[in-house]
Amino acid sequence: MGKKASNSKILMVLGLVLALISGGIVFVIAQTSTGSAKEVPLQKILVTAQDIPERTVVTAALIRELSVPVVDVPKDAIADRKEVVDKFVKERVRAGQPILGFQLAVTGKPGEQPPQTLPGVPPTAPATGAAKPRTVNAAFTVEKGKVMVAVDYPNASKLVLAGVL
Repeated sequence: MGKKASNSKILMVLGLVLALISGGIVFVIAQTSTGSAKEVPLQKILVTAQDIPERTVVTAALIRELSVPVVDVPKDAIADRKEVVDKFVKERVRAGQPILGFQLAVTGKPGEQPPQTLPGVPPTAPATGAAKPRTVNAAFTVEKGKVMVAVDYPNASKLVLAGVL
């Protein structure tokens, strides 16, 4: 019985020593693999701080800077505030979405205020409560060389949402 007890004690000690050695090897490998991670180059881009409806003039309060890895920067992302402020977005931009060059348009000459209503249409009374964002005439959203046409078709909104029109 004494021989069995000593053999089991030797096996227990040997198992403990092997467990400590393997634990140490795993710890060293884990430290070297995470410690050798390369620095990811970052680039600053402008993103929206909140949802911006289409035809809304962009102000400095509606945008913020964000640093993202260079590999994740969209092709037309804008990084300079001067390229965005006082221009308007042609389409809706969701909160946190990068602002891209093709989403913006300029109206008139620099410093000139864009029209607030359609010509010949009287402005409506302002709603009480929160200030309505400043919008521009829909004609300014049409790119040069294209024409805007009014269609009296009840399901036209479905075609617009589908991207057909």
